[in-house]
Amino acid sequence: MLVNTVNGMKGIDHVVLYLADPDTLKNAFNKNVKLICLNHKKGLGCLRTLYKIGQIIKKEKPDLVHAHLLWPMLYSRLALPKNVRLVSTIHTPLSVDAYQHNPLIRKLDRWLHTKNERIIAVSKSVLDDYDREIKIKGSSSILYNFVNDAFFESRWAPRDSLQYPIKLVAVGNLRASKNHGFLIHSLARLPRGMFQLDIFGTGDLQRELQALINKSGVDVNLKGKVSNIEKLLVNYDAYIMSSTLEGHSIAVAEAMAVGIPMILSRIPTLVEGAFGYAHFFDLSNVDALVNILHDFKKEYDLMLGNAVKAREIAYANYRKDVYIDRLKALYNDR
Repeated sequence: MLVNTVNGMKGIDHVVLYLADPDTLKNAFNKNVKLICLNHKKGLGCLRTLYKIGQIIKKEKPDLVHAHLLWPMLYSRLALPKNVRLVSTIHTPLSVDAYQHNPLIRKLDRWLHTKNERIIAVSKSVLDDYDREIKIKGSSSILYNFVNDAFFESRWAPRDSLQYPIKLVAVGNLRASKNHGFLIHSLARLPRGMFQLDIFGTGDLQRELQALINKSGVDVNLKGKVSNIEKLLVNYDAYIMSSTLEGHSIAVAEAMAVGIPMILSRIPTLVEGAFGYAHFFDLSNVDALVNILHDFKKEYDLMLGNAVKAREIAYANYRKDVYIDRLKALYNDR
């Protein structure tokens, strides 16, 4: 997202600071973008990081600094002189993602936040969460993430005849917050042969999930990482996600752009991101997803209608050019 934003903002000179290696995205930026690695180290190394940021600010003399994620935001607040504008983007509900693990970070965040800083959140749920925890003192805005144009060009269409097995697809790193185990357990409670699920993504839980798949005997396949997911989504009957925590799910926005029906966990950020146009299940009810899947064919016409509306909303809200225009307007709003 950052690469596509920077590369797409014509007429603006960018200096991109990143905390530490690996620099896997280095070659993806346009050649005129200056990239600087801060070689950040934990502990007392943060003092060296702050010094480096301060020196770079003196040299580059930026009109504005845009910080993404919690620690870059905190470092920027400490390192920037008062005459440099700071815009900070919050990507996840920090009450869950950070503060509950370390309450001292909440105190530090509250102490460093000032009315001169503009807060951008990737969803209303994220913004409300941050305001509850920190009490936003200045201006704030909601700016949804965008998806690449290729997802709008890859148009999903239903099969001529919906037959078993119904093909489901999930996209997301194999980590705890994605809650893939919930999907596996739910499918294990349905008759064999009804559903096939392919999960695209990699992560630390791959062995654990594969062991669960083998034990359950469900038709679930861990497909790994791919670079052309927009071309693959059109091969499935529905998109499914069981996340417990999201800021604004780019994967869901991508599914909306393609136009595939969606079955999502009922957490605030997913309901907001899909604008309500999906079938939702409660994670607290072990039968909720099972019931939706059991009645899949009965509900399919409603799913198709939701998918059409979701794609229209994605086109209006999740295009890159829309995002960049809105971001530029925020930059110019003083």
